[in-house]
Amino acid sequence: MIETYIADILLTANFLLYNSSYNKELNLQISKSDYLYQEYKDGKVLDKEDANYNNLGIKYTKQFSDTSYFKLSFNYLYGDSKYEGSTWDGTPISYTTNNSYLINILSDFEFNLYKNSFYKLNSSLGIGYRFWARGYDENNPGDYREYYKWFYASIGIKNSFRLSNHIFSNISFKYNEAINPTLKVMMGNEPTLDLGKTYGKIFNINFKFNYPNSKQGFIVGYKYTYWNSDKSDPENLVLNGENIQIYEPKSDSTLNTYYIGYFVNY
Repeated sequence: MIETYIADILLTANFLLYNSSYNKELNLQISKSDYLYQEYKDGKVLDKEDANYNNLGIKYTKQFSDTSYFKLSFNYLYGDSKYEGSTWDGTPISYTTNNSYLINILSDFEFNLYKNSFYKLNSSLGIGYRFWARGYDENNPGDYREYYKWFYASIGIKNSFRLSNHIFSNISFKYNEAINPTLKVMMGNEPTLDLGKTYGKIFNINFKFNYPNSKQGFIVGYKYTYWNSDKSDPENLVLNGENIQIYEPKSDSTLNTYYIGYFVNY
């Protein structure tokens, strides 16, 4: 009895994963992303860093049934950025930083709540990972790297519209809550700061165009990503034998992405 039950589970899993009657999609994207990071104290901007990143993305979608999907996306953003702020003693500075990059991975399950011939409403639950290597000036011996990273839980909703037999549109919103967000300072004893409450939002709108009598097509869209972090707890930085109390101020970041991609269903 138990053996039969286990066999049924394995056969069902095999059916969901490999049955070709359900759709799979691979989506490759290239884009430009405008990134702005700002730190605050008493409501005023302490410093900021902005960049125009190159953005490479890949997304895999597997349809398990008529009402459920699994999605996995990976984005790699890279480029130089411009820093405007001040030194620790308050002297204003501005310079271009090098080799800044951002990695985002998101896997989520999407479930259909309602659908008809022209409209579909889906919800999603997922887990993601974000890593940002803040740029630094290689020609400035006083500059240093900072690494921001965290896992995050994601919940969202998506509206899909069939505009014609070959044109579709999607509008989605996600709320993200960071799990154990940290900042590693690559200087002195390289302390790790625990960031305060960190949350994010994502708004995405796109249009998909299927080639007639084909399982291929292209997609164009816009995505807005926002993150906000509260002030961190203080940590001890040991630099040249001196103990210095440091902290990360309250901060936020915005990422505006305009993208184009190619997709294939199989």
